[in-house]
Amino acid sequence: MSESLRRALVSVSLSNLFFLPAWLILLNPSHYVYYYWPSDPGWVECEALVIDVLLLAVVFWLLSSFALHFRSSTLRRIGTVLFVLSLAIPFTSFFTDYLQVPLSSLIGGHRGWLLVLILFAGLLCFALYRYPNRVVHITATLLIILSPLIIVNLASVIWLRARSGLSAIEFQERTPTTRNTTRADSRQVIWIVFDEFDQAATFDARPPSLKLPAIDAFRDVAIDAHNAFPPNRFTLFSMPSLTTGRLFADALPIRANEVELTLPDNSKLKWSEQDNVFAEARREGLTAGLAGWFHSYCRVIGDDLDSCQTVPVVDAINPSLDQLSLTKAMSVWSRTALFRVPFAFRLIERGYDRLRADQHREEFERLSSAANQLLEQRLNLSLLHYPIPHQPWIFNKGNSALGYSPQNDYYANLMLVDRTIGEIRQRLERELRWDKTTVLVTSDHWWRGSELHSGRRDHRIPFMLKLAGQKSGVEFDAAFNTVLTRKLLMEVLRGTLAKPEEVVSWINENSSVGESPFTQNLP
Repeated sequence: MSESLRRALVSVSLSNLFFLPAWLILLNPSHYVYYYWPSDPGWVECEALVIDVLLLAVVFWLLSSFALHFRSSTLRRIGTVLFVLSLAIPFTSFFTDYLQVPLSSLIGGHRGWLLVLILFAGLLCFALYRYPNRVVHITATLLIILSPLIIVNLASVIWLRARSGLSAIEFQERTPTTRNTTRADSRQVIWIVFDEFDQAATFDARPPSLKLPAIDAFRDVAIDAHNAFPPNRFTLFSMPSLTTGRLFADALPIRANEVELTLPDNSKLKWSEQDNVFAEARREGLTAGLAGWFHSYCRVIGDDLDSCQTVPVVDAINPSLDQLSLTKAMSVWSRTALFRVPFAFRLIERGYDRLRADQHREEFERLSSAANQLLEQRLNLSLLHYPIPHQPWIFNKGNSALGYSPQNDYYANLMLVDRTIGEIRQRLERELRWDKTTVLVTSDHWWRGSELHSGRRDHRIPFMLKLAGQKSGVEFDAAFNTVLTRKLLMEVLRGTLAKPEEVVSWINENSSVGESPFTQNLP
């Protein structure tokens, strides 16, 4: 084997190992669900990763070529050490990403492993000092042996993608065969769900300096439940429960347009096949619409909605708010690999936090625009599912505006919730709809990052229901689970429940569970 070919294989192999975290994502079958993605990315992820690997391989090849011309023995030795130690990055990634055992926890929890690591490091340093050429030869040979891994990885990714049967059809929104028209004399309900809106942080343990005038003003004219509990602690679980009126033990996206739901008896259901509050409203001749984030509502239950808009969540599960481009995918994979370089994340942490906040801000702005469009339609039942106060923190308390700041926190996002509620109320009042409209403000789960008290967080969520025509607030102390929201809202739409005392009596009679059995033992 020629020296040039040998160096090329070593460069490609080492580069491929650097991108091991990215390959492990593509080699994860559940990655191909694409439930959270706004559109089918096609093969752009694979193309981007191969390009990234080849570009880094070129860099390694150029560095090796440069090292061959070192005349200084010191520089040659430094290059040798860096080359051998570079394998620590894929080694760490293997433990962290593949075995799901971070070296830090392994070492911190077992002195024996720490001693093994120290002994290995000592032997490696000794070998590099006494036999540098031999160590380099062994390392290079090992990399050459592993060089076909890029072909194996790529073939496996192609096979997995083909097996998943992913189709562009799955990314199409479902629409009803016919659309209802809102009757002039019909009732209207606006159901607002703020993601991770917490009862204790908002009311009981609110910092004295935190002012939430719109929330307090709304509370003063609503039925204010002090002990409302969500169906589950995850949005993935809770929103299907709230819309169907059933508690689920588990929820798993299985396709780009489907979520598999698990009942308490472990039987499986598909969300798209379940009856829900929107379908029930439309069967009674009413109109229903939704503007929400996180879930791919329009692809799953869009045929039960007269109007539907969704905003995707941008995170490790989905890298883009829009169609994934080649350059965007290359950037995502490069960042994924960079995070496994020791201390690299610390160097880019501030920029990464800003990027995440900017993405979340755009999610909120898009959802706010979609919510405004939905409210313009004056449907009988409108669900607005907002991505706040869920992190990242995107509201700057200093200037009361959207924007990143290291000082932003959950309470700052609560101020944005307050401003959003205030804007919706002002709009309804301006359009002379406030007194005629029932408005429910609630949450899908509690603040999971709140402080622990005696080893447990407060799992309660806000549940504030202002009925049409209601002028004064009513406090409600009984514990209940908000999974009954579907039935409650339908009774309001039918006109069966029109007064606060009727709602209070109905909840007392129809509430069979307080805190969900799936959350009551959680910290």
